[in-house]
Amino acid sequence: MKKRVLILIPFFLFLFNCTKNKNDKLATITPIKDSLSFYLSSQQNTNTSFKEKLKNNRKAFLILKSQSNSLKNRADLLKVVTNFKSLKQNKDFLNSVNYLIDISSSAKDTSSIAKSYSALANHYIDIGKIDSSYIYFVKAEKFFYKTKDSLNLGRNYLEKAYVQVNIGDFSGCEQSSILSLRYLSKYKDYSKEYFAYNYIAVSSNELKNYTNSIIYHKKALEVASTKK
Repeated sequence: MKKRVLILIPFFLFLFNCTKNKNDKLATITPIKDSLSFYLSSQQNTNTSFKEKLKNNRKAFLILKSQSNSLKNRADLLKVVTNFKSLKQNKDFLNSVNYLIDISSSAKDTSSIAKSYSALANHYIDIGKIDSSYIYFVKAEKFFYKTKDSLNLGRNYLEKAYVQVNIGDFSGCEQSSILSLRYLSKYKDYSKEYFAYNYIAVSSNELKNYTNSIIYHKKALEVASTKK
């Protein structure tokens, strides 16, 4: 009987340690309720209601405002900004994006500044203030250029081209579209390539350069038909 006890005690300890290790692993991968990771991850949960998502994103913003101005903090703030935009909360969006611009400027974080200006530019498109969006695309462009972020710079040029064609700046639209193609070509994003060719074609037509317009309409159609 004594021998059995000696065998069972180590086995019991083994089970206890396995259970403890399993629980420790779960604790590290499961976001704790009322934590920043929980509030941010809840935005991707399809079972979370709109009201709950908004409340969680506001809580995440308050937590981040109380933390130090680190690179990780600014990256999480950009997620909060994006979430407010997705939730169509204009006041919260403007409050959070302007705060992010302030602390990014203080830290001389050109990448976060550029992304914040780009978010603002798209916000003004969404609410129909095209002239304001143009101002922020120009600002974003300068900072994306400084960081040599070719992907976002190319996207920014394309979005600026959209604004320019809508405000009647057809020469500017052509130039922005050509620059967009230059920066985006290596990423093989055919939908954006299609739009860039289309903007050039429309602008050329408005500028009475009909031959050029036909050339770029054909390029757009080629992309649409062969690059699906």
